[in-house]
Amino acid sequence: MKQTEQLEAINDMLRELEDVKECHVSLLEKVSQIENVQTTSTGNFLQKEIHNVHEQASDNFLLLTRLIKELQSHRNTFLRKYNLEVI
Repeated sequence: MKQTEQLEAINDMLRELEDVKECHVSLLEKVSQIENVQTTSTGNFLQKEIHNVHEQASDNFLLLTRLIKELQSHRNTFLRKYNLEVI
């Protein structure tokens, strides 16, 4: 694979990861809305489980953020190595 094709693949992965990250932002917002709804009909079960969902989504968001930063760093190294520009 040519360097330009590799760079394009890296950029595609970055865009996809950013999309997934944005989905997690939306998920976290929705879960927060549910957490903030005070209703006695759901009891403690929903409170506990929705908190677990929020925690896991937050952890995934942080992981995605780290992966994006690492892939951006890899892309920057790749750009310097092959004297390329961001496409």
